[in-house]
Amino acid sequence: MRSVTSIGGPTVAGLAGAPAALWASAAGMAASGLLALTVRTREARPVPGRVPRLGRQIGEGVRFVLGHPVLRGRPRRASRW
Repeated sequence: MRSVTSIGGPTVAGLAGAPAALWASAAGMAASGLLALTVRTREARPVPGRVPRLGRQIGEGVRFVLGHPVLRGRPRRASRW
């Protein structure tokens, strides 16, 4: 979606003007919000008595990202923008 907006946004602004691009962006955000409301999944209940450790969860996430060949370069590329 990000690449579509980075290409389509300037195109719409150039063809129809900045106000039309802003309205199109607002409509896209509203549609995204409405579609997010339609998600109906239930989260699993946490195990009673077990408190997750934040540091352990962060470490698990970092190990997963760095261990995945596709995801490994994403944080570096995203931080350059």
